[in-house]
This record gives sequence, structure tokens and C-alpha cells, in this order.
Amino acid sequence: MESIHVRIRSALDRIARTDPRLSAELAEFRARNVTRMAAANFAADLGMRDMETALALDAVTLPLVRPVLPVIMGEAALHFLNVESERWRERLTKAHDNLMRAVRATGRIEAVGTDQAWLGTGFLIENDVVVTNQHIAHKFADREGEDFNFRVLAGTERMTASIDCLEEFGNDADESRTYRVVDILHLQIGEIPDVAFLQVVPNDTNALPDSLRLASAPAAAEDFVAAIGYPSRNDQFADQKFIEALFPDGFGKKCLAPGQITGAADGVLHHDCSTLSGNSGSPVVSLSSGEVVGLHFRGANVNKNHAVPAARVAEQLHLAGRSLRPGGGPARRNDAGVFAGGAAAPVRVNVPGTVRIPIQVTITLGEPQVATAGAGEGEERE
Repeated sequence: MESIHVRIRSALDRIARTDPRLSAELAEFRARNVTRMAAANFAADLGMRDMETALALDAVTLPLVRPVLPVIMGEAALHFLNVESERWRERLTKAHDNLMRAVRATGRIEAVGTDQAWLGTGFLIENDVVVTNQHIAHKFADREGEDFNFRVLAGTERMTASIDCLEEFGNDADESRTYRVVDILHLQIGEIPDVAFLQVVPNDTNALPDSLRLASAPAAAEDFVAAIGYPSRNDQFADQKFIEALFPDGFGKKCLAPGQITGAADGVLHHDCSTLSGNSGSPVVSLSSGEVVGLHFRGANVNKNHAVPAARVAEQLHLAGRSLRPGGGPARRNDAGVFAGGAAAPVRVNVPGTVRIPIQVTITLGEPQVATAGAGEGEERE
């Protein structure tokens, strides 16, 4: 396995080739005395030898080019390590409306009956349909004959699941915008593609967030994108100090991580947005169009991230009995198997109970602040 130094250096070299303006900003930042002092302190904290200080410099500068932006009380805070990035400020401000929609539609997948506070990430792609990874949904759901259902806890009691579209930095512990999962529409059996669809419901007075559109065209290498989700600590990583440096704001809350598409192979889309365990199920959103180009499902620590391309997600949605109207909007099959142009068909509900859901989350993109922030891939599929 490549060393952490080789992987970080490889990432920085790739950015230098594909994003010259950002690379020039990085070079200026690296030359500053304050940056070199931060690198020296980082090296001393890890007990590095003199020959390893180049790794420390790479580690403290990577967050500038692949930041993780905490969503604080509805605002994607543009925090960077000791200096603002004008390049990312320009791009994210231009993508303001697209990012607002994506943040509102993304939530944290939670389930009663597991020992985990949350399982991963998901987002709405139709009026009442949430997409996530099958390896996330399998923790509370499974196939039963030709159908899908919630797993049994004990006796006849079944697990329950929900998606919370809040869970942001700064909100109170009891604040949530939770939507109850009432049906398992589709659960891929087998690892590829890593897709599951869940049906959620609003209550009598509150609507679900607007759903996101799947891209109608494949993403191109070097396109600018952002992954939105809930990174979580993974103690299996050997490079914990690096992860803490790259994700200084903490874990388990909504974050936005910009980056680029790095290619595609064997039906999988690759990107370099900063992710950790918990980001599984994150939308990879085009900054230019606001469309979802991929469903994140796996990553390697400062190496390569993987996503299910939008076209494959749409294909699986079709298999679930739903499809997309021309232009990416949702349509639904009727009982005869004919697409009804978005009209609601009868819905099967597996979980009883009353659901109470607030109406929406509003975000704005504020001015950059000079502060420590982190970026760094770091997810192995949960």
C-alpha cells in the first residue's frame, strides 16, 4: 500500500495539472512563514524526523485545495487553513443556489436497533424517494422473497429508519428535521451498483425538501463538484493524526467538500472531494448545473473516491418502478406499469405511526473566514 506521503503528494501533483489557478494560490500559501511554522509544529507533534517534514508541509496545505466546509446553522462556512482561498470562494459563491438545494435535500440516515448513532448519508431524488447505498440500507433492511422489508429485531418487532436533513454544526442536540422511512423501494442485492431507494413521508403540514435532479449527461474529468454528507471517524485508519488535521471541525455533522471529477472506469465515477466513513450515500453535485453526477459509495484515505454514475442510479430507479421525465424530473409508474408523468400512484406503507417534520432548511454562503479547516479523503466503505 502506498504511504500517506505518496498519496498526499500524488493528490497535490494532480491538482497542479488540472487546476493551475488553485495550484498557484497553493504555492504562494506554502511559501509563507506561518505555513512552514504550522508544518514544523505538526511534524513535532507526530515525532517526525527531519526528512519527513515535507510530508507535514503537504499535510497542512492539502486543506486549502480540498477543504471540508462545515454547514453551520444552515450556512456552508467557507473556512480555510490560515488563509482564504479566492479560487474556491469564487466557485462556491457562483454555485450558491445549486448548493442551497443540495444541502437542503441531503440528510443523515439513522435507524433504531443499531449501535451506531447514524449509518451514512442519503438525499432526495424524487418527491418522496431517498437514495443511499445498499451497504447502508442493508443494516436495517433486507429482501424477503420478492419484496424488501425492515429487519426483525426480536419476535415480530421490526427496525425503523429515518433521514435527518439537519444535524449541522451549532444546532441544538434535540433539533432535527427528520423524515420517517416508510418503505424499502429497492435494495440492490450484491455490491454493484451500491444503490438503495427508500420512501419517506412528510406530516400533514410540512413538505419534504425539493428533490435533486440526476445529471442527464456523464460528468467529465476535471469538472468541479461537491460532496455533501456526514463524515464520521473511523478508528481503523492508521493515519489518525492526519485525519484529525484534515477534519478539525469534528465528525457526524453536515459538511460540504468541493473537489473535481478525476475520471471513470468500469462503470464507476471517480472524484477527489474530501470524504470519510459516513459520507457513504453522499450526492456528488456539479457546481455548474446543480445536478447530481454521482452517488458516493467508497473512498480510500487521500487516494481515490468512488461514486455510482447518475445514469446507473436512474437505471436502478427504473427497476424500482419509477423513472425520470425528460430533463431529469421524476415520473412514477402506475399500477399498469405505465409511466404516469409524475402523478402519484398508490403507495405501500410498511411502518405505522405519526410523522412530524419541519418544513425546510435554508442556507447561505457567507464570506470566507481565516481559520483552520480540513480536507482529505479517508473513507473505506462501512
